[in-house]
Amino acid sequence: MGEYWAEEAAKGHLNISDRPLIFIEPEGEHAAAAVTAGLSMTGLRAANFSSGQGIAYMHESLYAAVGKRLTYVLNIGARAMTKSTLNVHAGHDDYHAIDDTGCFQLFAKNVQHVADMNIIAHRIAELALTPGIIAQDGFLTTHLIESLYLPERNLIRDYLGRPDDIIETPTPAQKIIYGDQRRRIPEVWDVDNPMMAGIVQNQDSYMQSVASQRPFFFDHIKELTDRAFDEYAKLTGRKYSRVMTYKAEDADYLILGQGSLIPSAEVVSDTLSKCAENGFTQHGLPYPELTTYKPGDMPDVYSGSFGMGSRDLQPEGIIGAVENMLPNGKHKKQFYLSIDFLRDVPYTPKQKLYQESISDAYPNIKDLSVRGSENPNMMPKDAITVRFHSIGGWGAITTGKNLLNLSKLIVNTSLLM
Repeated sequence: MGEYWAEEAAKGHLNISDRPLIFIEPEGEHAAAAVTAGLSMTGLRAANFSSGQGIAYMHESLYAAVGKRLTYVLNIGARAMTKSTLNVHAGHDDYHAIDDTGCFQLFAKNVQHVADMNIIAHRIAELALTPGIIAQDGFLTTHLIESLYLPERNLIRDYLGRPDDIIETPTPAQKIIYGDQRRRIPEVWDVDNPMMAGIVQNQDSYMQSVASQRPFFFDHIKELTDRAFDEYAKLTGRKYSRVMTYKAEDADYLILGQGSLIPSAEVVSDTLSKCAENGFTQHGLPYPELTTYKPGDMPDVYSGSFGMGSRDLQPEGIIGAVENMLPNGKHKKQFYLSIDFLRDVPYTPKQKLYQESISDAYPNIKDLSVRGSENPNMMPKDAITVRFHSIGGWGAITTGKNLLNLSKLIVNTSLLM
């Protein structure tokens, strides 16, 4: 996304305010956060793009951006952080590393959500005077080729407006600072109207300042987010909410997740729902064998880890998570999906001895994993699946280009036949 921004800036692209785009590539992510903050403090609509260790590097700057009530949006291509080994692929480590900064956070499940939520995030940030984060799974979404409805220029202009528009001040706390009206993106740096921001405070004043953020700013984010979602839905017909569900109204079991997991879970849930209906429906009440929760009951909560470093999550893993919750399931509270700490059938005699030594030292090691009873093919009819393995150090970008060229070759060959 940052590369495309730089490309458009080089072409002289004008934004909806008819101003040329500004692109700055500083020496590191910490400096990038400072530059983005500076642009926002001068009353400009600003965005940042980063991932992985870069997010950890800029971590401390995000606290200050929140405290200064800046309005920029940080895009994260969510990637694994270096733990036991180096991995640059998908993981939510960077996204959750900054949960405590005070930024509001959104996570897109596909490319359409990325496009829409970027626009919505600017709207929320400029209403709430709180910076926002919009994440997508690294490589699994960032490098995915998907169709989408690209928001039109006029739509963005109508929805976001210009940074220098004078708007009705949306909250009582903001009215104390700015009055009944304010600039859409306040100019924190304004020599003609100076403001204190980021000052030094000692013990009593500092705690008072930090604590006041919750009632005066954070508690308004919920209502302002709902307002931004509703306004966008009226313009596009695409309705978003703070927690989005899929056929959850009559569900007995829920899978909670974020990111590229969601489309896969939706497809698997359709299949599982049909299986459950076939297996449980009787004359009279549906699903009589299943426990019914009464108001106030708290169902069991299970926590599963999956997809670290872009490890492939197959339908089998989602099925395993559901089977673990069923009445006759193993009810493991914390587990890993679709990995085996020990192989049921060792490859070699030496590996067998090695696994036996691990099993003796860690007798419960196999209980950490959950596997599904089957791995159904969820691909559409006549779909072709191609998997590339890197040769000679090719990365995902080069491999993706080769895949695209191969796809074109297949299509052209089909047309000639």
